[in-house]
Amino acid sequence: MENTHQTPTTSAQVWEERFQEKQVWSGLPNETLVNQVHNLTVGTALDLGCGEGGDALWLARQGWKVTGVDVSPTALARAQSQAEESNLDITWVAADLATWVPEGSFDLVLAFFLHSPVNFPRATIYSRAAQAVKVGGRLLIVGHATPPPWSRRHHDDADEHPPRFPSPKETLTEAGINESWRIVTAGEVPRLVEGPEGEETTIYDSVIHAQRLI
Repeated sequence: MENTHQTPTTSAQVWEERFQEKQVWSGLPNETLVNQVHNLTVGTALDLGCGEGGDALWLARQGWKVTGVDVSPTALARAQSQAEESNLDITWVAADLATWVPEGSFDLVLAFFLHSPVNFPRATIYSRAAQAVKVGGRLLIVGHATPPPWSRRHHDDADEHPPRFPSPKETLTEAGINESWRIVTAGEVPRLVEGPEGEETTIYDSVIHAQRLI
């Protein structure tokens, strides 16, 4: 019998297929978000690649007026369901970040773990994210610094192209962060996680937190 399954070739296909399989994330906010944002004055926030909405929901509970953008309608449907259960008013936008351009400006713009198994214009997305920050506002970009030790590809010597994650310095360049910004955090930050066998280990995230000055 002919196999009619086709390998996803776009970000939209990859993530919609993944979210259709099961709920992917815990629904809890990323601890870096909480650590970096908890003492900021609340305002407007834009969450790029919001997935099932864990970070957007947490921000809304703190009083932020949040817009969450993701390429997967299934993920956004789960996010909206959680928002309705908590009586939270969040704007959800189904869009591909490769082509979507933010309208207006925000006090806080998030871009968390925008890694993809297919090519996409990460630098363009980061640049647009930075441009969407109000004067005095904050940009927060978080990504993997290294693969977790249980990652199959991390141990696959036969893989000629192991995953490579941009350094904090590269991310600053991609986002166009210059003397018009104040760098709050730019480095690799440790995070304790639990692996697939229940083992605890420390991994590192690349964290950029910058405030727009002019």
